[in-house]
Amino acid sequence: MFISHSRKVLFFILVISIFQFNLEAQSSFYYTDGSKFKIIEYFINTGSLDLSYPLIKPYDINELKRELKQVNRQSRYYELLSDDLNSYKTGTEEVQSVFLKGEVKVNFESGQITKSRNGFKISANYPVGNFALKTSFQFDQNFKDDPTYSGELGEWYYGRFDEGYVNYSDTSLGVYAAYGRVQRNLGFYSSHSLILSDNPYSYDHLWLQYKNDLFSFSSIFARLEDKYGYDNRVKDSSSYGWYKRFFSLHRLDVNLTNNFKLALTEVVLYGGKNQQLLSYYLNPLVPFYISKTNERRSTDESDANIYLALDLWYKPFKNLTLYSQVFIDDIDFKAENRAKFPERKAIYGNVTVTDFVVPFSQFGVSYTWVENWTYTSFYTWANYNIHNRGIGFPFNSYQQVQFSFDYFGFNSMIISANIAYSEKGENSLENSFGATFEKFPMGTVEDILNLNLRATYFFAWNWISEIVLSYDNIGNHEHILSKTLNRFKCDFNLKVSF
Repeated sequence: MFISHSRKVLFFILVISIFQFNLEAQSSFYYTDGSKFKIIEYFINTGSLDLSYPLIKPYDINELKRELKQVNRQSRYYELLSDDLNSYKTGTEEVQSVFLKGEVKVNFESGQITKSRNGFKISANYPVGNFALKTSFQFDQNFKDDPTYSGELGEWYYGRFDEGYVNYSDTSLGVYAAYGRVQRNLGFYSSHSLILSDNPYSYDHLWLQYKNDLFSFSSIFARLEDKYGYDNRVKDSSSYGWYKRFFSLHRLDVNLTNNFKLALTEVVLYGGKNQQLLSYYLNPLVPFYISKTNERRSTDESDANIYLALDLWYKPFKNLTLYSQVFIDDIDFKAENRAKFPERKAIYGNVTVTDFVVPFSQFGVSYTWVENWTYTSFYTWANYNIHNRGIGFPFNSYQQVQFSFDYFGFNSMIISANIAYSEKGENSLENSFGATFEKFPMGTVEDILNLNLRATYFFAWNWISEIVLSYDNIGNHEHILSKTLNRFKCDFNLKVSF
């Protein structure tokens, strides 16, 4: 009787502690892209926006509001970003209510084919105390042109809930948790991460995080979609079938100094026809590689891929940002396997200089290198993708060098220019691991030159128009030798939020 009563008291104390209100109440994640994020990127690269963990997206609205106070308040872009952040309720209001937001996008594209692709989004946000609930529905005609979109494409209905989550935050303890769907990117803030990027459509997952001024430790657990696959090492058809798939991630970010940050990420992707959750892949404090090596033999599950990534972010000077990420696919320390099979690695590097020679500008140079068989596996259900989109980088057998320039000197207008040269090999993230040594990139290689010029004008924080001019020259188009495609496009976009 005493034990039962004690449990009730402990449970009551736990509930009270969870629902206590902090001075800084909870808010939704702030996930934006395009020109609004260009402003955040510029502020980070100039050193005026000092986020503790800029390599973890999405950002928290409260932290952005707090750190934005360091930015020059005379800047028009400070005003625009501040107004946008203030349009979100943060749970500090005395009267709590559901907050609705809407966004309408109008697009007109002129190229080989003239077309219009429009869309709208409506979201509901309910912040209260330590919790925030958000749901968002996105209707976008661009889904029509995406072969990886798995939803309905009827006469009028093509949309999905791109966000839907409950978020918990206790800033006094540094504890954060969320369950639901929202896009994430663990890596450089202006490119796709090699290990967990915003390339796929958002998917449901559990997010856990503890952070303080020195380090952040994060975990993700997700049940991916079932996938029809096979094992190419099995010579008959017995391996073909539907497979369950599970995903777990650990990440440690360390602030060695204010201008030098390091991150180490590990992922395990495992599955099977009758696979269930494995407890040791749910343990946030046990390395996955150790679990795979020492404990999987006690189960009937033998197929699991371990992925590893190392991030380095360094600002030796206020206006210079250096970043690199190295990715290793299915890490294996056995010398005989490394000699027998081609390695599956990827590297991304970026150098960004701000306000050099030209005030109110940033200039960046980046290089991406993804080996031929990266993100693939002998057993295709363990390929590093979800709904036919890469969980990390979108391609393998790929390299690119890119030059970018952004100018913020005009009042309310951002001018951006990009020049990129890419080589894309004849492989995909859906293929099984061929385990053959091939030239890089492999097969008939597409040579791609892309030129892009964008002008974005902010009438207000919630009313944005832009015009985009782009030109592509693709040699060996669709991996057909000597087939060339020259493509010019002009896009006009108008986005209104309310």
